[in-house]
Amino acid sequence: MPTGDIWIYPHSAIVGTTSTTTWAPELITPFGRRFTEGRIELSRKERTANARLVVDIINTKRKFSLTYSEIDGNDLTYGGRNIIGLNALVDLYDMQTILVLVIEYGGTRGTEQYDVIMNPINFERVLMRDDGLWTGVTIEFEEI
Repeated sequence: MPTGDIWIYPHSAIVGTTSTTTWAPELITPFGRRFTEGRIELSRKERTANARLVVDIINTKRKFSLTYSEIDGNDLTYGGRNIIGLNALVDLYDMQTILVLVIEYGGTRGTEQYDVIMNPINFERVLMRDDGLWTGVTIEFEEI
C-alpha cells in the first residue's frame, strides 16, 4: 500500500465471504481528502472534600475524520486501482456494523489497523448527475 492510503471493510467479513457478499478491503478516495486523527479520553472526574480535582483516566480511544471539499458519488478507477466513492461509504454506514479501518502511515509507523464504528455522514449535493458530486462531506470513525 502506498503511504497515505486508507482502506475499509466490514469486520464481520474479515476479507472473505459473508452470506451473500464477497468483501475485500476497499480504498477510500484520496482526492480532495483531509485526514484528521485524535483521541477520545474516557475518564471519571470528581472533587475531593478539600475541592482538589481527581481524574481517573479509564481508557483512550482513537477517532478519525475524513473531510472532503468535493467527492464523487460513484466508485472510480485510477492508476489501475478501484477507489470507492461516497455511495459505497454510505452503504457501509447503512450496514450498521463494526468496520476495519487500515491506514498506511509510512515511515517507521507503517500500517495500522483499527476496529471502528462509522458515525452518520452529512453531505450536500452540488451537481445533479446520476452519481452526483458532493461537497462538505465529513466521515467520522471511532475506535471501539
